[in-house]
Amino acid sequence: MNFEAISGAAAVAVAGSFVFALIARSGLALSRSRTAAGRFAASIMPEAAQRFRDQLEVLRRKQWILLAAAGVFAILFPFAYVLAPAARFHGLAVWQLVLAAACLVSAGGLAGTRLVRGLLAKRRLEFVRDANIAVGQGLHKLTGNLNRVFHEVPCGAGVIDSVMAGLHGIYAIYVIAHRPGRHNRVRAQGEQLLFAPGRHRIGLTPYAEQSNLLERQLKKALKLPLKVRTVIAVPGWEIEEQSGDNRLVVNERSLTMLRGWKDSDEYLMNEDVERLHALLTERCMRG
Repeated sequence: MNFEAISGAAAVAVAGSFVFALIARSGLALSRSRTAAGRFAASIMPEAAQRFRDQLEVLRRKQWILLAAAGVFAILFPFAYVLAPAARFHGLAVWQLVLAAACLVSAGGLAGTRLVRGLLAKRRLEFVRDANIAVGQGLHKLTGNLNRVFHEVPCGAGVIDSVMAGLHGIYAIYVIAHRPGRHNRVRAQGEQLLFAPGRHRIGLTPYAEQSNLLERQLKKALKLPLKVRTVIAVPGWEIEEQSGDNRLVVNERSLTMLRGWKDSDEYLMNEDVERLHALLTERCMRG
C-alpha cells in the first residue's frame, strides 16, 4: 500500500458516492413532486400525526440514501485501488494527495454526523408520532352527540393537531410531546406549563392565539356565534393542577374530561354542526 494509491482510490470512491447520492436525491425529489397530492386526494382525510408520519418517511429515505452512498464507496474504493494503475497517481503533487485525503476525512465526518443526527431526529419524531396517535385514538372514543374528530387542521400559518366538533361545542386539541422522566408531574401555572422537577416549561399563549384564530375563521365562514376551547394534551404525564378556566390540560387517559367541560350557551343545532363538519372536512382534505 502507498499513500498515493490510497488517496487516489479514495478520491474516486468519494466522487462516485457523491454522484450516486446526487442522482438518488434528484430522483426522490422528482417522484415526490409527481405524487405530492397522492391518489384520491379529494377523498382522503389526514390521520392522527399525519405530518409526523410523512416527516419520518422523508427522513427514512434520506438515511437510506446516505447508507447506500456509503455502500457505493465501500464497493468503489477496493476496485479503484486494485484496478487503477498505481502510476496514475504518481504524477500528483503531494498537496493534491493531502487535499484528497482531507476531503475523504471531511466527507466521512460529515456523513457520520448527518447519520447520527438523523437517528436522533428519527427517535424524536417517533415519540411525537406515537404521542399524537395515542391522543387521536383517545379522541375517537368521544364521538357521541354528533362529535367528529378532525386531524391536522390547517389554521393560519400553522396546524392544529386535532379539532373535535359536535353539539356541545368545538375543541382545539394540541399535543405536547415531552418524554416523561422519574418525576412525571405537570401543572399549568398562568400561561405556562411546568414539568417536574421544574427545569422545563412551555408557554401556552401561542396555542390560545391559534384557537382564537380558528374561532374567528369559523365565525366568518358560518356566520355563527362560536367558541373554540383550547385543550392541551400531554401524553405520559400526570396532571397536578389546572390553572384557570381558559384551557383544559389532560393526558391520553383523561381525555374523557372533555365531556364535562362545556357550557349550554355554546351548544349548536344539528344543522349548524353539519355545516361545521362540512367546512372542516373541506379544510382538511389533502387536495
